[in-house]
Amino acid sequence: MRRLDLVVKDLLKARDLIKLQPDSWEYDAEGKKTDTYQHQIEYHLGVFYFIKGSYREAVAAFEKSLMDAHAGNEIVGTTDWLYNSYQRNGQKMNAEKLLATITPEFKADHEQAYFRRIMFYKELIQPDELVDETMAPEKMNVQDVTKLYGLANWYSFQGNPEKGKELYARILQSNSWPAFAYLASETELLKK
Repeated sequence: MRRLDLVVKDLLKARDLIKLQPDSWEYDAEGKKTDTYQHQIEYHLGVFYFIKGSYREAVAAFEKSLMDAHAGNEIVGTTDWLYNSYQRNGQKMNAEKLLATITPEFKADHEQAYFRRIMFYKELIQPDELVDETMAPEKMNVQDVTKLYGLANWYSFQGNPEKGKELYARILQSNSWPAFAYLASETELLKK
C-alpha cells in the first residue's frame, strides 16, 4: 500500500504493546524459529525508517534489533541494514567497525543475500560474484533484487549515484515487488 507513515505508526504501537513482555519466539510459515517478536518489531521499524529516509531513527531501531537478535540469519540481516543506515547517516566509521563483526565463518546461511552483501562490503567478493547486474529483470527473484539493491547502495556510497539509480531502476523492472529492496528502490528513484 506504500503508506509508510502508517506502517511506522503500527510498529511503534506493537513496540509499546510488547515492551513489558518476555522474549517470545516467532515462527515462519514452515514452523521454524526465526527470532523473537521484540527483534522482529525493531528490525521492521528500522527497515521502514530507512525507506522513509529517517536514517537516525533507522540506526536506533537496528541497533536495538541487533541487541535483541538471537539467530545467525537475523543477526546478519540486521547488520546489513544497520551498515547501510550508518552509511546514509554519515557514520562511516561505525559502518566499517560493524562489518568486522561478521566473518566469512559466521554461523548463518552463506548464500543468503544479506550475508553475500556483507562479504561484498568487506571486499571479500567482487560485484559480479554478488549478483549479475545484467540479469534479465523477469528472471530476478527476491534474493537477486536484494543483492542488486546492496550493490546499488554501494555504488552510491562510492560516489557513483548514477550507477546506483540505474540499478534501482532495474530492480523495478523485476516482478519481485514483495522485497524490501523493491520498495526501497522505488523511494530512491523518487528522491530529487
